[in-house]
Amino acid sequence: MDAIVKTYSAPTILALAASIKKDADAFHWLITNNFKELAALADVLVQGKTEALEWLKANEFSALLLFIRALDEDDEAVEHLMENNEKAWAATANYFNGNESAEDFLSAFFPHFLELGKVLESCYNNNNSNSAIGGFSGASTLPGYGKLF
Repeated sequence: MDAIVKTYSAPTILALAASIKKDADAFHWLITNNFKELAALADVLVQGKTEALEWLKANEFSALLLFIRALDEDDEAVEHLMENNEKAWAATANYFNGNESAEDFLSAFFPHFLELGKVLESCYNNNNSNSAIGGFSGASTLPGYGKLF
């Protein structure tokens, strides 16, 4: 099976951002509109769900897997994202990790990814725990979580 490459619209990335903020409607919108991989990404980032991570691996969503690693300051993952023309994901991880030029780039070319980065940053700062990327935790009680897999 080849790695799956998808391009996401601004509303889809904003739905991901809302899902990370535990918006149940946004999470269900991702699932209903065939963006299960983004719902899985939210589950990994917010709750550290290993079954969601394994699902992403099994379905070869390599860009999202690299993004998870890049959020944890993995420079090699950022390089791979850039090499595979996944600049928005790479810049979002760089923004999250404090790179000021990433904010300028996202603001100019991918403002929806900048919003995603701000949501990730906000969640990290509010939760600062030892979960998937160092700052997300969650015992979500939202309906539908866990029914994806």
